[in-house]
Amino acid sequence: MEIKLERNISVKSYEAIMEIASFNKDYDFLLPVLKLEEEGGITAEQINTKLLNKIPNHIMGKRLLDRIEQYKLIEKGSSLIKKESDRIEQNSLSEYLTYYLSSRGERLLNLLKGKNFWDTYYDVDEDLLKSLFEMGLLNPALVGAGSCSKTKKCESLLLHSWPYTPKDKEENQIFISLESMGFLEKNEQNSSNISFDYNKNQDYNYTLTEIGRKALEIGKIPIPEKGLFVIYTTEDSLFREKMIACEPKSENKRKDFKEKSSKYSQNDNQKNNTQKSKNPEWLKQIIKSLQNSPKIIELDAQNREEIQLINIEGEVNNSEQIKKISINLILSSKQSPQMEVYTSTSDKRKNPTKEIKSLCQPVINLSLLEILKKMVAEHASDIIEFENEPALLIKFSEIKNNPSEINSGKKSLKIKSPAIEGFGTFNDVSIQNIKILPKTLEDAISWSNYLISSSINYYIDRDSYNALCEKVIQRFKERFEHHELMNGVHSYDELKSEIIEAKDKNRQKYWYFTAPEILTFKRVK
Repeated sequence: MEIKLERNISVKSYEAIMEIASFNKDYDFLLPVLKLEEEGGITAEQINTKLLNKIPNHIMGKRLLDRIEQYKLIEKGSSLIKKESDRIEQNSLSEYLTYYLSSRGERLLNLLKGKNFWDTYYDVDEDLLKSLFEMGLLNPALVGAGSCSKTKKCESLLLHSWPYTPKDKEENQIFISLESMGFLEKNEQNSSNISFDYNKNQDYNYTLTEIGRKALEIGKIPIPEKGLFVIYTTEDSLFREKMIACEPKSENKRKDFKEKSSKYSQNDNQKNNTQKSKNPEWLKQIIKSLQNSPKIIELDAQNREEIQLINIEGEVNNSEQIKKISINLILSSKQSPQMEVYTSTSDKRKNPTKEIKSLCQPVINLSLLEILKKMVAEHASDIIEFENEPALLIKFSEIKNNPSEINSGKKSLKIKSPAIEGFGTFNDVSIQNIKILPKTLEDAISWSNYLISSSINYYIDRDSYNALCEKVIQRFKERFEHHELMNGVHSYDELKSEIIEAKDKNRQKYWYFTAPEILTFKRVK
């Protein structure tokens, strides 16, 4: 059983300069950077060596930190003081270049990856083999033994992602040798383009901001944007959040939000006082709470889009932007309440249409049975649960002239302005096919007698009549005792007598009862 309750909701809109972040899966690659706080600290060196497979002072680590800092996920902590020897080491590393594999180098690496390198290279230049041994890539102890093992240096080389920058002096010397032999090619960019100088650009140990901690907690990266936004709010008690939609001011373009926001802020005090709004208490509380922590909101009227509200600056003013929103509260005996949120739109002819924006979970947490009892409070005691569905107890006298309801055991209820305590009123609704059951034993007996009589549409004798009675009373056996029902319904003789007395009203049924006895020959002893 399912019921849909509809109503329009009251919506107010406000506008203000806000900082709001949206979530984008394309930025989830930043999560490992945030996790570095638990693994030794968030630094350029950590990012380069642990995540990017670069030299410690590669420029990519610093650039990535700068971008993440712009997103307000991290903030500068303590400055990392380098030892003089470390500075010399880093400066020497700045001499390193990034290398690419040449076509010859690719062939060499493919051969080195093979299981039987020696067999493959049995006719190679002995000078090449000697060079590979001297670089420590092959084990010289096994020369001439019919096979050749790769050293740890070689195994490490095979794991590199190309292009690659050597991490230390020893590795850099190997790369210089491989480049001189034509296996590697230098990157044309020098180290000034790929690394930063620790002597001039101090590395920092970054710490997570509150936004960063929340991002790590939920596993999503918020990308902030500041500008003039319009928020749509409602006091409707079915919504989990008062804020149900949010969008940039329609005349603004995202790319020039900062410029417009600045202009908006400068002219704020010049606005007509009638436009100033008295902020509702809940909005004041949100603004106050943002001083300590950003707030994540799921916008129920905007396809359940998640945003992170970071800051609201200055005055919050009434907006002229309008949204007409309506809801369908879906109540079912098979699942918890759901809510469809519609936003009204208009076509070119100004004809209103409806567009489903989202399916969300309303605040209400009552069963269909409980809600029905509240909607028809005057009959609340007559609504029960029967076979996992709501059912209405009813007197037989109320339906005796409605064969359809008697036979189907279902009824349609029209409720005017149904109300659910604590959740308001809804549009008039018609509840289709609610189960109906006899209210008392007397009603069950009258109902059963009607069904038995109306079911006789062929010749019947005593045995077949008793079988029919058994079948009919099964319908009410869950509410009343079997023997009470059997003792209450008409016996074969009682119903036969009634039919014979009223034979002129229903001669066909009269023959159904009398013909079997007339046509049955009794055996003569």
